[in-house]
Amino acid sequence: MNKKVLLMFLVFALGYTRVMGQSINKEFDKMIFLFIDEKYEKCANMGIKFTEDDELRKDPIPYLYVSMSMFEISKDRTLDEKHPDAFKNALKYAYKYRKKDDKGIYLEKYEGFLTALKDSANKLGQYWLQQEQYRKASSTYLNIVRFDPDDPIMQLWEGISEIKAKNVGEGERNMTLAMEKIDENFLPDKVVLWVSSKGMEEYAAYMEYKGDYAGKRKGQKMAEKFKKYSPEEIERQKKLEAEKNKPKREVKSFETDDNAVKNQKPKIIGTNENADDVKKELERIEQEQKESKQPKRQTKTFESDN
Repeated sequence: MNKKVLLMFLVFALGYTRVMGQSINKEFDKMIFLFIDEKYEKCANMGIKFTEDDELRKDPIPYLYVSMSMFEISKDRTLDEKHPDAFKNALKYAYKYRKKDDKGIYLEKYEGFLTALKDSANKLGQYWLQQEQYRKASSTYLNIVRFDPDDPIMQLWEGISEIKAKNVGEGERNMTLAMEKIDENFLPDKVVLWVSSKGMEEYAAYMEYKGDYAGKRKGQKMAEKFKKYSPEEIERQKKLEAEKNKPKREVKSFETDDNAVKNQKPKIIGTNENADDVKKELERIEQEQKESKQPKRQTKTFESDN
């Protein structure tokens, strides 16, 4: 979208939110324009100053824009080298924003950003788990749960990571809290669906280890429910679909008249009907073999003088 169009939209949006009672302090206008203009470093620096101001620090907006700016910086290789902790700070300020916006006034308006941040953080958490960096994984999931406490799948993965990091007590507590929110009617957030089945399998395995077979059964049941969203199942379904859509080989069929087939008497070699023919053919072959074995007579030719 053209920047001028974005700016016009932003001006309208700012006016609209003030009219609707979701007041954004005019002090923040420049900071917001800096973000729209993709000047993320300046936007973040200005936002941090607002968070340190005695009068403005209680407002959630500066924390939100610092988080948004840090997230954008983390995606830019050039800027990320200058700010190696950009993504970590994006998570930290998202948590601070959520604490200030305890009534969720801006949640819907900035849902797209918060969902994207959670998606990236979840992928990072799964990466740390694969690398067996369990403390880093648990720290990542802790930060997700802090700014999105209503996502039990992320809390479940926080518990799993903590147990793997030998923080068993806290891990079990988070597992329990997460599973209390998950029942047959629960549907995970779309960006975490792909880790939901695996999380339930991990939970079921741990419950079996603990001897809690009711918990194991619940985990297995939910794992089966979410299985269709797992990467493995999605890949399997893609292969099945591709196989189904392959062009089929053309098989030629020969049509015959049913009555003709029914009335036709099959010929079977060796029956009395053609025994004489077979006998004659065998005699002919035998005679040819005998003749081929006999020496050929030499025939003299006489030349005459004309």
